[in-house]
Amino acid sequence: MFDDRLLRILDEEVAKEKLRKRAKVTGIVKEKKRTKNNNLILIIQKSKYETAVLVNKNREELFNLAQKLSINDEVYCRGDKGVNVVFADKLELVKKADLTLDSF
Repeated sequence: MFDDRLLRILDEEVAKEKLRKRAKVTGIVKEKKRTKNNNLILIIQKSKYETAVLVNKNREELFNLAQKLSINDEVYCRGDKGVNVVFADKLELVKKADLTLDSF
């Protein structure tokens, strides 16, 4: 009886999309692109896998940090999963890139 009621409530919440799938990504920034709506997409690589992370321009703090990121910076990102993309709601710089072209 309890299990049926709990499952029914869970099904209702999923149907309302209140329970979203979340993702956490830590890796190296391999590419930065602007979308046609002026948002930023970061391509983050960990091992051989790449993940696209969308940073919305309306999230000013995240967007400003994303703009300042350099290629090869290590970042941590958390957000909602979309189709082939993670919509960032948290972005942190883990480690600044050590090498730049100027150091050669």
